[in-house]
Amino acid sequence: MPRIQNTSGSLPSRRCCTCWLNAGIKLISFENIKFIQYADPDQPIWDYSHFVKKHNLDYIFTLHVRCFGHTLDKNGGPPVGVTFLVGFLVDGSTNKLVWQYPLMVREPVVGEWNQPPDYPNLTKAIVKSLETALNQVYVAFFKKAP
Repeated sequence: MPRIQNTSGSLPSRRCCTCWLNAGIKLISFENIKFIQYADPDQPIWDYSHFVKKHNLDYIFTLHVRCFGHTLDKNGGPPVGVTFLVGFLVDGSTNKLVWQYPLMVREPVVGEWNQPPDYPNLTKAIVKSLETALNQVYVAFFKKAP
């Protein structure tokens, strides 16, 4: 699976300094990050205030993976690896969006896709869609390739 690397070397280009946290966040609890729904498009759908205060953060950068897997063609074509995610930069003092970047990446399967039980080519297409999406968010945020 792709790994998100420590990209703190790129943050000075955004006039940022960073502190990488190993906060042990559990995906189920989200460490008291609350889901909220604002009508204001400048507000994120999550309230990070508790997390920001706990770790003394000015900003928080998050990736929300909305979809990760594959889609099937309704006309019988081969499946496609898909990742839909949104990158957010949220001001910790106001919980307002500073930057957001939604994108969907579709990667075709190279070779035969129907290879049970592990479906290696389909799996590669899914992983490639995630790698491509992460790279595109990186480029969009830092304005350069990793």
